Amino acid sequence: MFGDNYYNSSQHTHRFPDSTLIRFGHVERPESAKEYDGQEYDFVGFDQLEQFERSTYLHIYSIVRSPDKTQRVRIVSTANPFGENIDWIIERWRWWVDDQAENKAEPGEIRFRWRVGAHRRL
Repeated sequence: MFGDNYYNSSQHTHRFPDSTLIRFGHVERPESAKEYDGQEYDFVGFDQLEQFERSTYLHIYSIVRSPDKTQRVRIVSTANPFGENIDWIIERWRWWVDDQAENKAEPGEIRFRWRVGAHRRL
């Protein structure tokens, strides 16, 4: 998709001419998420989020940040409507996915969320 001029197959990274870096990675087991500790990411994408436990998602969620205060940071996820971990996903995004949810969100509506006690172990 980006051409292979800047792709490093041993590090699974793609560096653009302007030094922007995409790192491709995975989390094989929940404890594997710790491999990403101490790093900053301004974008993280999850594919098939229903395969992840809530604690793994929240661990990765905690490292999405940028030293540049003007940089927009985000997480984008895809999920199937079924699977072992679907319950926590529906609970987290109920305002968009549950037609019976109180205070239902409009499509595309942005809402902010914070965790009380987020300093505790996830």
